Amino acid sequence: MDSYRLFETARAFVEKAPEPVGRAVFDVVGVAAALANIKGVRQLKRNYARIDPSLSGARLQGAAITGMRNYMRYYYEMFRAPSMPDEQLEHRVRIVPDEYLRAELARDSVPAALMHTGNWDLAGAWAEKYLAHVVTVAEKLGDPRMAQGFIDYRTGLGMSIYLAERGTNVFASLVDEAAEPVLLPLLADRDLTSSGVPTPLCGHDLMLAPGPALLAIRTGRPFVPLLMRHVKVSGEERRRAGTRWVTHIDALDPIAPAVGPDAPRAEQEADVARMCREWMDAAGPWMREHYVHWHMLQRVFVEDLDMGRVRARQADTV
Repeated sequence: MDSYRLFETARAFVEKAPEPVGRAVFDVVGVAAALANIKGVRQLKRNYARIDPSLSGARLQGAAITGMRNYMRYYYEMFRAPSMPDEQLEHRVRIVPDEYLRAELARDSVPAALMHTGNWDLAGAWAEKYLAHVVTVAEKLGDPRMAQGFIDYRTGLGMSIYLAERGTNVFASLVDEAAEPVLLPLLADRDLTSSGVPTPLCGHDLMLAPGPALLAIRTGRPFVPLLMRHVKVSGEERRRAGTRWVTHIDALDPIAPAVGPDAPRAEQEADVARMCREWMDAAGPWMREHYVHWHMLQRVFVEDLDMGRVRARQADTV
């Protein structure tokens, strides 16, 4: 079965199945994938072991199982979000602390830097109703049906989506959108293109996308690192959410640009690198504690990459 058919089959199942049944099925799939030790899971283990070098053997396998269960929880909730009652959606996501974001979004735009943690789609659906309009970018996927499927899904939740593809100036569109009080979250923990910025995380360089830092320079608005994880709730909180699982968003301190859009290119590049370092310095302690919520099944650390090919792509664009 190709990826698109699998995507559509999973969505149809979630739409029809009672939530406890749907969650149980996705949970089993996560455990099975981890035990099967498929290619993505092997890379997930390598990524986890770089965050926590003490992981090996049964502990590493256990971390992979927990990580894949969290990853399948993301997919279940993504498919569930469009039909989720508003009174439940309101209580399925929380941001701590939220004072800065709410105060800034009352009058201006806020860029945000995301990693592939927790459930950014459910958070986007929630933000549309209870925080601010969400404007973001979708990665161009190999299968155009999948790319369009994700765009249709996210625009159906109210978000504005720009597709990053050759020949389009997505970044200029984001800068224009930033004139309004919108949230501009960008997934930026993986960039293997010519623009990737090698940045240390827990002692190992990974290739970050410069988007949040560049957007901060071009708009003069600090970007906020947001890290998400699933947490269990009980009692009244569980009753309101309609589930024991909610998405908890940790909002880290904003990171401000030191130069403006008129600064020389070299100064802007240096400031982007500085902001990326500050982002990862802040994210490091969180990652050490919560790495099983990082759904990174791909190579992102420099030690796993063919840097000769990456540098060749960079040289081609200079």
